[in-house]
Amino acid sequence: MASTRSNPARIAAIVLGAILALMALGIVASGAALLVGQSVYDEDGFITSPSERVETDTYAIATQPFNVEGLDEWPFDDPAIRLRLTLDSDEDVFVGVARAEEAAAVLEGIEHEVVTGEGRTGAFGDIETDVRPGGAPPTIPADLLDWEVSATGRDDVAVTWEPTEGDWVVLAMAADGSNTVDVRGRIGAEVPYLDELAWSLLIGGAILGLIAAVLIAIGARHPRGALTVPTETEPVDHPGALPVRVRARVDVTPSRWLWLFKWLLLIPHYIAIVFLSAAFVIVTIIAWFAIVFTGRYPRSLFDFNLGVLRWNWRINGYGYGAFATDRYPPFSRDAHPDYPATLDIDYPEHLSRGLPFVKWLLAMPHLLLIGAAAGGVVVGTATPETTTEIGVIGLVIVFIGAGLLFTGRLPTGLFDLLVGIQRWIYRTVAYVALMTDEYPPFRLDQGGDEPASAQVRDIRSDSTSFPP
Repeated sequence: MASTRSNPARIAAIVLGAILALMALGIVASGAALLVGQSVYDEDGFITSPSERVETDTYAIATQPFNVEGLDEWPFDDPAIRLRLTLDSDEDVFVGVARAEEAAAVLEGIEHEVVTGEGRTGAFGDIETDVRPGGAPPTIPADLLDWEVSATGRDDVAVTWEPTEGDWVVLAMAADGSNTVDVRGRIGAEVPYLDELAWSLLIGGAILGLIAAVLIAIGARHPRGALTVPTETEPVDHPGALPVRVRARVDVTPSRWLWLFKWLLLIPHYIAIVFLSAAFVIVTIIAWFAIVFTGRYPRSLFDFNLGVLRWNWRINGYGYGAFATDRYPPFSRDAHPDYPATLDIDYPEHLSRGLPFVKWLLAMPHLLLIGAAAGGVVVGTATPETTTEIGVIGLVIVFIGAGLLFTGRLPTGLFDLLVGIQRWIYRTVAYVALMTDEYPPFRLDQGGDEPASAQVRDIRSDSTSFPP
């Protein structure tokens, strides 16, 4: 198979398109959230919090001074926001909003409680208050000062306030000035032009998504007359061949002792693979957009992710994923067909545009089986302090290590089983990572070689199977 030579401009178009597509999704989601949020408005157009109970044995309960600023920057003639505080009580209650300086002068001689927290148990956490000493108010609350807004009553006692800049205090008292306040309150807010803002976000996000789609399509298309170069992986064109091929061979008898220290020798590879794995995820996300919009996996991105998987498999082949070799793996994403652990994936010329939305769901049975193989056997007693969970893979690794340590030989059956499990894992990863549309088989193909590949070799070795 041949592929087009990498073009930095096309790659940049794909990356920029993916970034813009992510931004478009966020903008559209914000607009949709605003539209959905309007369904929780009450009949007056306020978004209202759940009702919360506040009580005190002092003469008043007040908020800490809070600052309102930035209203001069509001671009509309209407107020930036309207607030509404609604109280319910079994007795007549007074609620008012006043300038912080004026409220502080009046409350200085009155025993009251100041809310220092952000809510009470329930929707907003736990309320915290601080009792300020003093005596009874000199008059009824309505006459204490010149309130910005105020109201008195029992059920649905509401004050609606259009904030202006400055420091403010909200205060609740018994209407007759007694030292018991027990109310249930809820706060509502009305922000103008939310509907217009929501539709603007939806339309703007859609336009940005269209631009992203165009960029991804430009970057993913094959230009006419493009220079082609041979690729490292050629598809196996025969019935039964799988697009993902994982192989491992034991080149020499492994050392009895080296496997005990391979984790230390592999630390540089582990560090590299952490960053490569993060890049693998990012590249897969970019490829997702390319596939959805164009039906193609950009070749340069495919080769990058294939290189990451090859590097990862060579680490496992040398280390505890196969015990295949004592040859130190190269620091490379290239094929290295002479290395005892190899991985190849056929490049797909066309991919389904719909499967990327559901591949993770379709692969769930495989992911559950892989998870069970990685950690599904409990070793020890039933107490948490002495219980260790180890999977089938872990047990096989332990038995292979013990076999090497005490006999100096690699247990062939366990080696075949371990490679078969790893082969299943890489087939599933390639499917979830959108590198193939062929669903991985529910089959544990044990052994160092692919069964389909072995079948092909057997067929080709028979001269009667091919015409001269």
